[in-house]
Amino acid sequence: IQPRTAATTIGIAGGAGTLALTAENFSTNFVDGFSGITIGNDSAGLITIGNTALSYNDPLTFKTDNSIFFSASSALTGNGNALTLWTRASGNDAATDGKDGAVWLPVGSSIVTGGGNVTIGGGSDPSIGYAFGDNDAGSGENNARYRGVTVNGTIDAGGGDILIKGKGNSNHARGVSIGGTVQTSGEGTISITGVAVGVSDGVAVGDTTATVNSPGTVSAENGNITLIGTRDTG
Repeated sequence: IQPRTAATTIGIAGGAGTLALTAENFSTNFVDGFSGITIGNDSAGLITIGNTALSYNDPLTFKTDNSIFFSASSALTGNGNALTLWTRASGNDAATDGKDGAVWLPVGSSIVTGGGNVTIGGGSDPSIGYAFGDNDAGSGENNARYRGVTVNGTIDAGGGDILIKGKGNSNHARGVSIGGTVQTSGEGTISITGVAVGVSDGVAVGDTTATVNSPGTVSAENGNITLIGTRDTG
């Protein structure tokens, strides 16, 4: 499902957007059996996930040439299916083209896939390219917009793999900031790669500015956890 016009905003489950899809659409209109469902395209505008709980039954991709922002009570449940959050989709993988596209899960938001993989990134391939901080978005939770990926809510893959790639876009901007929880179980793995700007952290676990006593958690049961953080000095 994609908008006809470039830069059209998309609202999911009560989120603001010109192209609006309700949570009910995912349970009644998108009948279980698709090999994958993609909402948006490489010219779409901001995608906003609203506060209505959404349950999906096939691998789901949100794709935009802009950012993907969740709301404070957003709740996505995957029932064993993968979720991909794909930003700045017409940009390059290295995020050196000035094209913004961040991902922000605020405090109270959640993704629970029940075993489906979670991929968060940008560029031509979200498993390789970076989400990139959005200088045009509104500020909040310690200026999360400037970071490539901010998780102050919860991501639980329940045995699936989690891959996150983010790059900061401003002075002292983190690449990936985890103030909430990123976790999986069983043999599921977690790979987080972040590139910071200035003296900030490529990957930061903990953000007490977002909420009091928010140390951040990254945990797996038997699978590997890989954290790679660098600074862009160019």
